[in-house]
Amino acid sequence: MICLGIEGTAEKLGVGIVEGSGKILANLGRQFLPPVGGIHPREASQHHSHYLPELLKNAIKKAEINPGEIDLVSFPKGPGLGPCLRTVATAARSISLLLDIPIVGVNHCIAHIEIGILRTGLKDPVSNPIRKRCQYTGDCICRQKVSSVWRNFRRRSGQLLR
Repeated sequence: MICLGIEGTAEKLGVGIVEGSGKILANLGRQFLPPVGGIHPREASQHHSHYLPELLKNAIKKAEINPGEIDLVSFPKGPGLGPCLRTVATAARSISLLLDIPIVGVNHCIAHIEIGILRTGLKDPVSNPIRKRCQYTGDCICRQKVSSVWRNFRRRSGQLLR
């Protein structure tokens, strides 16, 4: 199984292509850097709209696949900036319809934890926080809430903890 994931919860835009085994075939990104001040959600979403087609094309090329080989598309359903979330959700939905493949909305915080698990090999990052070994949960909501959501996710997906 090959999954295309689109990240665009705030100022960062990313496209990743991953095999079911966890092997990363492509991981490309582009960051919105405003000339002054902080991030304006509307400007960040316009940035995402502008650069997403290029990132998709380059990720597929880097992964050395054709679009018909993609089995699943995923996108962040939150938390994040509303305009940015809508932009990437719309793109993911369009890809899903175009390729006639399933679409999955992913909790942004859970995605950070799962990436940490994939990259570090930890079995339970809640009891043994991954932030000690890498910085994937730094921008997530409070640790207690993330822990609760992550444990519920694992229980529902049949991956019970010991």
